[in-house]
Amino acid sequence: MAVTRPIKSAGGHSYVEEKALGDPKIQAAEVDADFDTIYLAVNNIPAGATGPPGPAGPTGPTGATGASGATGATGPPGPTGPQGPKGDAGATGATGPAGADGVDGATGPEGPIGPAGPTGDVGPEGPAGAAGAAGAAGATGATGPEGPAGPAAIATTARVLAAGANHNVDPGAGNGLFVSAPAVASISGLSGGVDGRVLYVMTTGANGVQLSVEDGNSVAANRIQLKAGQLHVGGNPTIAAGGSIMLRYDGTAQRWRVLTFVPVARSYDATHLNDATIGSTQLGTACVTAAKISPQPLGADVGKVLTVAAGPALSWATPATALPPSGPAGGALAGSYPNPTIAASGVTAGTFGSATRIARITVSADGRITAIQEVRVTAAWSL
Repeated sequence: MAVTRPIKSAGGHSYVEEKALGDPKIQAAEVDADFDTIYLAVNNIPAGATGPPGPAGPTGPTGATGASGATGATGPPGPTGPQGPKGDAGATGATGPAGADGVDGATGPEGPIGPAGPTGDVGPEGPAGAAGAAGAAGATGATGPEGPAGPAAIATTARVLAAGANHNVDPGAGNGLFVSAPAVASISGLSGGVDGRVLYVMTTGANGVQLSVEDGNSVAANRIQLKAGQLHVGGNPTIAAGGSIMLRYDGTAQRWRVLTFVPVARSYDATHLNDATIGSTQLGTACVTAAKISPQPLGADVGKVLTVAAGPALSWATPATALPPSGPAGGALAGSYPNPTIAASGVTAGTFGSATRIARITVSADGRITAIQEVRVTAAWSL
């Protein structure tokens, strides 16, 4: 397709018409190029010789800045410049995570022994150990020296008493008097009294013999006397059949004094009981009844206990419902009630933990702290 050469306009080239025809070559040509160049290119006309350059036209307006080119390769590093002045200290950074625990150091030398602590409370008594085996029999010791001669054999006298009262009975010259009676009999006095003389009166036969104390039917020096508080029946001890009694003559009081009864029939009146002579083994079953106790208990006294009130006098009182505990403490406690202490658990008193370590505590089933271990704090970081 040929393009008609248009007339150039003053100061430039007009190719509006050619561009309007839609020729792709013209559309591809530089917009500001010389129209003759476009014309020759479209019509395949060989270029003529280059003419002399025309005068320079006026400078056109500055075009828009083109896009920045690609960054060039980094040049070699320049020489190190002089050191600048020291800047201000920066803010302290956050604390980093704690490092792993180091290996334990070697055990140090043993320290000196500390002073002894105070003596602790006495612990509860332990169970008795098993009995040990019997030791071997020791060698027989040497025979000791012969002892002094014993007292001479008792010289005895036998007397048959009359039924009923017998006064100023002669015991003979010996230390033993055997008496028998066909029926119930008594002795109100014995002759032959010498200060310090001891006389054993023994009964034979089936009947016992009663000693009539301070009986005026015998002379004063032959009478029999009981020591204050000795047991007797109606004032008179009875030697049971087959029994015996020991008397000793008191030269100052001029009386035969009763020393021992073996055996003596025992029924006691209310005013002649020795102190601490009656216990549970001396009382028969059900021999002490409520009616015999003073004060006698009433219906309102059920559940009460017998106490000693002011006077002193016996009184029925309501027992306490709560009593303080007593005795040795056990379990997690030490010492004794009513003021026991907490038993040692193996943990010493003190303050545990620091800025970098926390206390790991072991608690037993009864709530006591039995162990404390300090462990390093490990922080968990997440970004």
